[in-house]
Formats: sequence, C-alpha cells, structure tokens
Amino acid sequence: MISKIKWFMSMFFGTWEARKRHNETKQWLHINSKLENLLQLDTGLSDYRDEESPIFIFSAGWRSGSTLLQRLILSADKGIIWGEPYDKANLIEMLSESMIPFSNSWPSKKFFLEEKNRGPSKLSDLWVANLYPQVNYLKTAHRNFIDTLFSRSIDRKEMSRWGIKEVRWGSKEAIYLKWLYPKAKFIFLVRNPYKSYNSYNNLYRCWYGSWPKEAVFTPYAFGKFWSKLVSDFINIVDEVDGVFIRYEDLIEKKDTINNLE
Repeated sequence: MISKIKWFMSMFFGTWEARKRHNETKQWLHINSKLENLLQLDTGLSDYRDEESPIFIFSAGWRSGSTLLQRLILSADKGIIWGEPYDKANLIEMLSESMIPFSNSWPSKKFFLEEKNRGPSKLSDLWVANLYPQVNYLKTAHRNFIDTLFSRSIDRKEMSRWGIKEVRWGSKEAIYLKWLYPKAKFIFLVRNPYKSYNSYNNLYRCWYGSWPKEAVFTPYAFGKFWSKLVSDFINIVDEVDGVFIRYEDLIEKKDTINNLE
C-alpha cells in the first residue's frame, strides 16, 4: 500500500530522490556565486597567459552617471569603452549564466575526454554518452567570443585598451568576467536612487533590466532593480579587486577622479 502511494505521489511531485537532488541543487546554486568555484575550473591548461586588462564599468541602473564616467575614461585617448553593447541580446548575462551549474559535483571528471583517448579507435570502447571537452577549451571559447567582438574589432595599435560600460550587470557577470580576465579593472558606480529615478522618470521610462522579461516601468521596479545591483556591488567589489564610487563624489571630489586615473 505504501509503495503504491509513493508511486502515485511521484507522478505529481517526482520521486523522493529527484526532489532531494533538486533541493541540493538549489543550495549549491547559491554557493556557486563565489569566484572560487570558477577559479577551481582552471587546471593550468589555459591558453591565456596574457596581460589583457579591460575596464568594466558597472552602473546601478540608468541615469547614474555611467556615460559621464565612460567619457572621462575615453578622454585619456588610450582606448574605447563600449556602451551597453547589444543590450537586448543579454550577451554577457547569458554567457555568465551558462557557468552557474559548475561545482564540485558537476561535471564528473570521468565525462572529460582525456588526451590519451583522442584516437577514434579507442573511443568506441569508452563510455561516450557523456563526453565533454576539457574545461580549458570551454574557457578559451568564451574568451575568443568576447575578444573577437570587443577587442579584435578595433585597431589595437590606435587603441591600447578596451572596456564595456553596462547598467544591468551584477555579481554574476563580475565573477564571470574576472574569471576570463584576471587583470581586468572593475568600477562600480552608484547614485542616489531618488535622483536617478527622477532623471529616469523624465525620459521614456520603458527600459528593461533583462529584455523582454524584466520590465522596469514603475518606481517600485526601479527601486527593486537598483537595490539588487547595489547589494551585488557591495558583496563583490573586494572579490574582484574593484573600486566602488558614488556619482556625487565623481562630480564633486577631485580625489575620486585622481584615484580612478
């Protein structure tokens, strides 16, 4: 009788083992927000031993002075800071999200193709239902995509540095970019939310935190979005060796600009 009840319930809620694994998954998804979980994927096989140090400007939403900061950096005439490139496509957001599942328990080491088994004659005798390239190739693929789009698309002889200004990125994107570019520079910019919203309200008030699902059309949505980003900035700034600055200090205190320089 008990076994029949369990079977019946599993038709609606899944098996006990499946629910247990799902609860464990939700727990390590939170833990996996730390940079160490990505850094441990580096096996010493990475092709990148470079000095690339892009500049990433993270702004807590719109109308926070990010374009002013972008122009200040551009005025040094040493490079380019891309402005919210392909924002609706959520490129960096989706690429960084693809790294969330990685943990100590996934993927299993036995799933990776070893160098000694690269010959096709050997593969037929192996377990190939789960067969992955080594993680260093995954990292190289991610780097190649971003380098091609943002670095190789400019004349590096004329522009020695490059970077990106974005108003939607949080800790997930910062961790991801730090993993790809260990020597990157991170600037986290925050403005008084009332002043930001007042400026935002005078415009179209029709932008998205993540297009097309996360509309920010109301004061509540704006405040919630701002609060989430600022919380992320505070939690991640030290972990990525970043700089946290207030818009008010940027326009009022010369030392802020000197420190950034």
